[in-house]
Amino acid sequence: MVNFKFIFLKYIKKIFHVINKRIKFDDKGKGNSIEWGKNFYYDKIFVTFNGNNNHITIGNNCRFMQTNHLYVQGDGNIIEIGNNVSFDQNVGVLAADGTKVTIGDGCMFAEGVRIRTSDQHPIYDCDSNMVVNASKDVKIGNNVWLGAYVIINKGVTIKNDCVVGIGSIVTKDVDSNCIAVGIPARIIKNNIY
Repeated sequence: MVNFKFIFLKYIKKIFHVINKRIKFDDKGKGNSIEWGKNFYYDKIFVTFNGNNNHITIGNNCRFMQTNHLYVQGDGNIIEIGNNVSFDQNVGVLAADGTKVTIGDGCMFAEGVRIRTSDQHPIYDCDSNMVVNASKDVKIGNNVWLGAYVIINKGVTIKNDCVVGIGSIVTKDVDSNCIAVGIPARIIKNNIY
């Protein structure tokens, strides 16, 4: 007699892994991996791999409070989170279409921060049929503080020792040692750390 309950549970575990009941790992591909360093504290994390050969690395002494999301779509994406990084609740990081998100050491992300390397839906030029909104890497330097509900768009680099104010949408690079605020974000103060 076939044990359908066993077969069903085995199938579900392949699709949706639960690690320590606080990390939900949804792997819809092959060759995907996640690793984290020492003293990693987390309440609840949803990790979704929707593609193949993707990798997530979380450094030492990181703290992810409440529920946070790491989402990878497509093949060959990388999310690298440095040491001593803290996420408040409902932080979302998306890497798609072979891109990379790099987050430096000592960063603090407040509630609702979103980091995206992609629009997730292509837009085509009518004449050339070329994609006009290609995905691009995001790089966040060391000691960057992102206020609540900040959105970091594709292609942005935020250099070291910056603060981005609440509700800002960052569409262009931000230089080191400054404060940026607004929609779109603009630098309002330099020479800070």
